[in-house]
Amino acid sequence: MELLRELISITTPSGLNPKTAWLALAAALTSSNRPSHLSPLLQCLFRDYAPKLSPEEKDIEMATGTVLLERIQEAVLKVYVPGNWNAKGDDSGAGALSHRAQNLEPKIVKTGLQVINALTVIRDRAQLDAADALAILEATTVERRDAVDFEMVTKWKERGEAMFDKVYGSSYGKETELIMVAALRVQGGPVEKQTESHRRGAIKMGATPEEVAAVQNMVDSMLTRIGQDP
Repeated sequence: MELLRELISITTPSGLNPKTAWLALAAALTSSNRPSHLSPLLQCLFRDYAPKLSPEEKDIEMATGTVLLERIQEAVLKVYVPGNWNAKGDDSGAGALSHRAQNLEPKIVKTGLQVINALTVIRDRAQLDAADALAILEATTVERRDAVDFEMVTKWKERGEAMFDKVYGSSYGKETELIMVAALRVQGGPVEKQTESHRRGAIKMGATPEEVAAVQNMVDSMLTRIGQDP
């Protein structure tokens, strides 16, 4: 756990929210196929981050830790999207799509397994350290609803637009972009264009250049000290 704390401390001078740093590190560990480190990471998140929340912040985050669990699972799932588009090969000219699809299939399987392994580790750790929070999270389901009139469709549209504004027009959007930077940074050169796009996206969402650099430095240090793809 000390190594993880040292990695997080790299981001401290930048002023990055500690929760965002933990979530970015979770994404990087998943992207580098190091799920075993997620168990101590979750322990650190509940022991180091949660107890330091003010009463107001605890009300927002939920004292049970359910939101923290939900967000770390989201961070891990976000690795699946950029991970699937790291197929090597020429993307132009005749037959490029077929060539890309052939390279993409094993990558999809590999990334999917990484995400599943990571989520399994998180759930197992949560059962030990945050059983109540896990129970609340797993009891939350989304029922299938069929539209019966236009008014219902309109309400769904309004809720969807509100969610879009939340994700892409607030600190949530900034956090998402930094998580993507961390996940892609692990993969290096083949996805450098994507990484740069999310770096710009993070700054557009309100991150400072120092915060973006701090996430990258944390990931670089992680790769040096922990490694990738055992």
